[in-house]
Amino acid sequence: MLFFIQFTDRRKRLARLQAGSFSEAFRVQGAASTTAVEAVWLRELAALLGRKKKVVLPVVSEADSVSRAWVVYRLDDKAMIQDRQFPAGFDPEKGRIPEHESVTADGERIAEWPVRLADIADFLRRKAGPAKATSGSPRRTAKPGA
Repeated sequence: MLFFIQFTDRRKRLARLQAGSFSEAFRVQGAASTTAVEAVWLRELAALLGRKKKVVLPVVSEADSVSRAWVVYRLDDKAMIQDRQFPAGFDPEKGRIPEHESVTADGERIAEWPVRLADIADFLRRKAGPAKATSGSPRRTAKPGA
């Protein structure tokens, strides 16, 4: 399975989420730079692999609030991703992120897409790149006459 979330055109603020066979292009809206938004995505995904059970990856946001986001729920060795709308002024740091549900109170299925946690971990390793993965390694030098 494949996973990534990244900008495809930073100038136009276009991004793509890929979770297994699900893929969606979207426009990121808000005042934050694309670099800042991407940093939030990476930080939240790393937290999901750590202690957090659910994280918010903003799509539409303003200074301290999010109105649309991908919410990622950790369930054992996989995660479920849902596209969620939030009320005006919702702050994911202070507000209550809804618990994972696959069905509404009316019995309707909630659209969601599975991804293995291992695929999220692979994505984060790829984003870190080889320079960070090997930092701190001693540099080898050739011996004279070798």
